[in-house]
Amino acid sequence: MHLQLGEREKKAWKRRNDAGHGNEIDPDGYIELIRDIKLLRIRFNKMLFAITATSDFYNDDFTINHAIRKLAEPVP
Repeated sequence: MHLQLGEREKKAWKRRNDAGHGNEIDPDGYIELIRDIKLLRIRFNKMLFAITATSDFYNDDFTINHAIRKLAEPVP
């Protein structure tokens, strides 16, 4: 699919199963967890767009001003 993962996305991908496996979440880390979930949702949408060939761009809801980026670009 030629989709690149940024460093932030790689970190979120590694933490994706923490809740499912019952791993403790630091009480001060809930904001970080919410951001990781948002990144994973964006990642899923990018993969869906690539598989179905419906768009070459995505709306980056993670960054300020919600930039429109190419599918191959990682979230900065």
